[in-house]
Amino acid sequence: MVVDLAGLLRALVDRGIKFVVIGGIAVAAHRVVRATEDLDIVPDPDPANLRLLLEVLEELGARLVLNPGRAIDDEVRLALSSGRNLTVTTALGDLDVVQRLPGVPTFEQLHADAMLVELFDVPFRVCSRAPHRDEARQRERCRSRGPRATRGADLTARAWAAP
Repeated sequence: MVVDLAGLLRALVDRGIKFVVIGGIAVAAHRVVRATEDLDIVPDPDPANLRLLLEVLEELGARLVLNPGRAIDDEVRLALSSGRNLTVTTALGDLDVVQRLPGVPTFEQLHADAMLVELFDVPFRVCSRAPHRDEARQRERCRSRGPRATRGADLTARAWAAP
């Protein structure tokens, strides 16, 4: 599969989905060179927004990364609407939908400080580089919980790290 993160961003923006980009694309928007192969977003948790997000994911043939044979189903819809995270692969690339993760502020917090940027001719919001929490303390807490928790915290910390 050829990754088209610009196309994935455009699909979300064109449908009016409210989200803030974190992770590698946010780092790139802050003019820091870093390779990434997926898009990481924190969506507005409004039920109508999450329904739109699910519709776009279904249109893009989304499959769970950890279970590629499984598409968006009722259990996935319920999990997302209940505030769970979701990692999918789509026809345009992989997408991490982050709603709850140590060190990641809420959509409201991120959106309040987000910057409107344009990459790939697509306007969207990215998290600001200013930390919302004591990152060092949060990363240390995540490290003590194991590698899985640390990966998520590092995702956000990298987006906020000053060059």
